Amino acid sequence: MALFKIFKDKTGKYKFFLKSNNNQVIFTSKGYSSKLICFNHIHLIKKFSSKDDKYERHISNNNSYFTFKIFKNEVIGVSEIFMNTMLMENIITLIKINAKIADIDKVTYSM
Repeated sequence: MALFKIFKDKTGKYKFFLKSNNNQVIFTSKGYSSKLICFNHIHLIKKFSSKDDKYERHISNNNSYFTFKIFKNEVIGVSEIFMNTMLMENIITLIKINAKIADIDKVTYSM
């Protein structure tokens, strides 16, 4: 089952990650000052994840990554670096499939 998990990092910022149905972490957000803001951004991902124009693809030196942007180009998160664009596109597809149906874990974890 796809799942969003919220955690508080060592700097005190709240972040979330999205796990796919096969338990793979496929997206991690940037840090937010409050759990409420983090929670609201999860709902934005759920709402807009199927819109391809929200994924800004970046390709440099044979590596690829993407940012997920919302409202006036606000970056919600940045992907890992991929060795090729096909891997990056596969992860984007997984996010599109999983984000809308993913539950939100009610526990906040510490890192």
